[in-house]
Amino acid sequence: MKFRTDFVTNSSSSSFIAVTATRKNGQVVEGSIKCGTDYHEIPLIEGELEENLSTLKEVIESSRDAFDLCDKIYRELLYTYHTANDKLDSIRDLETLDDLATIQLKGSQEGSNGGHFDFTYDFTTKEATGNMDYKYYYEEPTGKELIIKRCDYKGELERDGVFEIVEGILKKYNGKDTDVIVPDGVIGIGPMAFFANYTVENVYLPEGIRFIDRVAFYNCQRLRCINLPKGLERIGSCAFSGCSQIEKLDLPSSLFEIDVECFKEMKSLKSIVVPEGITEIPYQAFYYCEGLEEVSLPSTIEHIDEYAFSCCSKLKEIKIPDQVAEIDVDAFSGCHDIKSFYISKCGVKISSSLFNGMEKLEKIIVDEENENYKSVDGVLYTKDGKRLVRYPEGKRDKEYTVKEGTRFISEYAFLSSKNLEKINLPTGLERIGIDALSCMKRIEKIEIPDSIKSISNGAFDACESLVEIVIPKDFDLDEDTYDYWRESIKITKR
Repeated sequence: MKFRTDFVTNSSSSSFIAVTATRKNGQVVEGSIKCGTDYHEIPLIEGELEENLSTLKEVIESSRDAFDLCDKIYRELLYTYHTANDKLDSIRDLETLDDLATIQLKGSQEGSNGGHFDFTYDFTTKEATGNMDYKYYYEEPTGKELIIKRCDYKGELERDGVFEIVEGILKKYNGKDTDVIVPDGVIGIGPMAFFANYTVENVYLPEGIRFIDRVAFYNCQRLRCINLPKGLERIGSCAFSGCSQIEKLDLPSSLFEIDVECFKEMKSLKSIVVPEGITEIPYQAFYYCEGLEEVSLPSTIEHIDEYAFSCCSKLKEIKIPDQVAEIDVDAFSGCHDIKSFYISKCGVKISSSLFNGMEKLEKIIVDEENENYKSVDGVLYTKDGKRLVRYPEGKRDKEYTVKEGTRFISEYAFLSSKNLEKINLPTGLERIGIDALSCMKRIEKIEIPDSIKSISNGAFDACESLVEIVIPKDFDLDEDTYDYWRESIKITKR
């Protein structure tokens, strides 16, 4: 277990953890760590304070010297999404830990979602004491209700055994084995049961497991293999997030719900088959699974949430099932290796930003029965042809002529189209969206037709080879549409 820095921060702001060492002669040495976090609604659970204090004892008692202790505090104790900096030099410089009386870690921040922890280790008694509280909001039909939980602990820690099981739910695994066989009769894996366990490599779950709760296996960085038995129905938020060594995960057909960030940053995962019955791929479900090459989505999928597959850089192809009604912004952004994107006959609404960061995308394929969109030579248009939605970033053509009848070029439509050297805009074009032709490295000249009515901000930004924009004589081009500070860009009126 690690100390969650979301105890001491709210939203995505920074928190400061104060570290104070007191020598036996009364001299105080201080330091601090600045932690940047993302906020998550993860409440305190029974026994969590005791787990934190147990971890604190283990870290301190296993430290060789002050430098090693500070390193472990920074790397092993604090659970952060990213850390900005630390200032523990004064503590690192202590020659020995033998003359220390106490060491204290304290974190706090005001705010409706904030909280604090205050942990102290006594080198004489070898006891860890502390307290923490945590505030979080949760939604109810009647509105928002503020929950405040607090727990205190003093004295030596006691353990009930390797497995803490209450009414069939595995609350906590306390062992340090590499291979863990969960006992028969367990029906659920509770919140944080294996949280940040750094020894477990293989977990064997019994038949009868119905759910795996939030952050159950979060950041188990050595976990390589786990079986998900038939009958499993639900996987909670962040349940396997950060399990970077798992290459294969077989989701059983009984599964009907996966929660946000459940498989986030599983960097070795190579393929996944989402079973029939799942209706949503939630927020960041497979975010940054950089080894993921194949994804099979079921026919029951209706919604793909923001960043669901973002930064899956080895994913080469994706097929959107017929029932999908909504794909949120950046659901596949940063999927650099995708070469083809298939949109079925579903009535899904597509945002042009959906394709951002697909550097190798050569074609967007649309089922002919789709009522909203069509593909023209791999380029995505609305069905009526009036809007060009997206030109594939990796399409190899050097010149492209926008189809006659196009009235609107969507935001990001030609973003980062690295091979295009010339683009021909049609008579009748009326609007060009935000960043529509930005970051096109090879294009040198853009001619705007007389029919144009508006050009949005950033439309031609960061086109590093652009030297001339030709516009109608009665049209004024706003400086916000291009790199106005670049003297090499010439604006010509015809």
